[in-house]
Amino acid sequence: MPGTQLHVLVVDDDPIILDLMASIAQSVPNGSVTALEDSQKAIELIQSGKKFDLVLTDLMMPDHSGLDILREVLKTNPNSLVTLVTGYGDLEDAIRAIESGAYGYIHKPFRREELALILRNMSEKIELERQIKALQHQLDQQEQFITHLATELQGFRQENQQLRTRWVQSGLEQAGKMGQEPPTPKVTQADRDQQAAQDLADLATLFGERRISDSEFKNVRKKILNRVYGEPTADPEQDPDAKT
Repeated sequence: MPGTQLHVLVVDDDPIILDLMASIAQSVPNGSVTALEDSQKAIELIQSGKKFDLVLTDLMMPDHSGLDILREVLKTNPNSLVTLVTGYGDLEDAIRAIESGAYGYIHKPFRREELALILRNMSEKIELERQIKALQHQLDQQEQFITHLATELQGFRQENQQLRTRWVQSGLEQAGKMGQEPPTPKVTQADRDQQAAQDLADLATLFGERRISDSEFKNVRKKILNRVYGEPTADPEQDPDAKT
């Protein structure tokens, strides 16, 4: 779903670094950035039900660590991507964060373009996952439609068979009473109409499943209709050569 807003959370107890990360996060397409210096407020905001797609958080902070924020974020939105900002002495904690579900980590001090690249990769991953989800939803709807159509077609076939069976049984009963051979079932126009409807429904199923092309669909449909109703005749008013 390209163009959908991305909610970005940035948390760092250092106001200078926080401002820098927030300004870089503003480059995320369709991004809505929330920057917090207080990790406790960040936890409270997440616990209130606010969902974030992308999260940048310092690893070592007063009150709550980046790992605490990671856990809370993934509780409310398991599809969130979280990147930890760490010092060189925090490598083991950063690795533990990856094992806990973090998208990645970046060392301080970092270059502006380095963090911008990470954010771009994160946002593209989110957008790709949204597109896959939307396509899967469309596929599910198509499958439901085909299943519904197949169910209706099966019901129509059963009803048609029941009608034909009752008609034959009725003919047998009448023939038995009269001491005659049972009549041979005649194909009526109604029978031809029903068969045409069944054939057209089967054809629509094949077309809906993309197993035949548009031109094939039109050609076969024309043949079915011609078989039942005959070739279309010319309109005498439009065709001066037509015989009256």
